[in-house]
Amino acid sequence: LEANEGLCLGDNQPEVPCTNGTLRSGMTLNTDGVLDIDIPAVKVQGSVTLKGAQMPLEPSDRGNLEFVLTRGGSISTDNFGAGGAVTYSVTLIPGNYTVIHRANPSLCNGSGHPKVPCLDQVLAGCP
Repeated sequence: LEANEGLCLGDNQPEVPCTNGTLRSGMTLNTDGVLDIDIPAVKVQGSVTLKGAQMPLEPSDRGNLEFVLTRGGSISTDNFGAGGAVTYSVTLIPGNYTVIHRANPSLCNGSGHPKVPCLDQVLAGCP
């Protein structure tokens, strides 16, 4: 599946997965016939917190999440913005994912002490 990431930005998630990935592999096709493909999808949504509390305010964007499918594609959430509660919602192909916080490195510019991480970090899974 070659997903259209552009349809997956914003709050309204489509029913079709936002990640590229293999739906079937290792198939031998030697004769004419019918090959029906059912695209599986899972919706994942939640809140992003820092040490169990709402993410603190920062002078600029606090990053986003990236979901990376093992042997597949990836999809990033919208940026978190500079303030307010953070939630996300993505539609994915079922599989094994690494979830990464893609931080905003400009928060590490030395002019202050950021309250949120300013370097990328793996939150779940193995890259």
